[in-house]
Amino acid sequence: MHHLSPSHAPLVVRWMGLLRMRGGLLMTDDDLVCFPTRVDWEMAQPPADLESFPVPLVTSKDGQENAIQHPGPVDDLAAYGVNAGWTCDITYSEGWVPHATTGKPLGPKVLWAVRMVRDGVRAVAVRTGDQWTSLWVIGARWERHETLGAFKEALA
Repeated sequence: MHHLSPSHAPLVVRWMGLLRMRGGLLMTDDDLVCFPTRVDWEMAQPPADLESFPVPLVTSKDGQENAIQHPGPVDDLAAYGVNAGWTCDITYSEGWVPHATTGKPLGPKVLWAVRMVRDGVRAVAVRTGDQWTSLWVIGARWERHETLGAFKEALA
């Protein structure tokens, strides 16, 4: 059992006798363990053997001087941003991305990011393979865009 704070410790009672259950009575001389909440019970369980997530091959914080050739659409979007008055930076990373439902690593994949700043507003576009997978403008509020056209409108 894991260490629990006194307020989260299970109540262990030595029970000699009968337990009333649906459909009859049960004789037991085992400890009866009661937890205040389900969360307390879950905290007392041994940790699951989770496979560690693979370390990225290249992170966007690594030096980008040896960057592989930028895809044309990434350069095009950066040029569009510069023409609209944004300061742009292109970075890439290579590694595994989590599966949407299972969380298991998929990849490795190369992701490109076009990061833009103008007047305290930030914009980020992420491209994986031949798709733009994330398009955000972050100012007073966060705006997620579904299409590249809508994203470019927000940049104008």
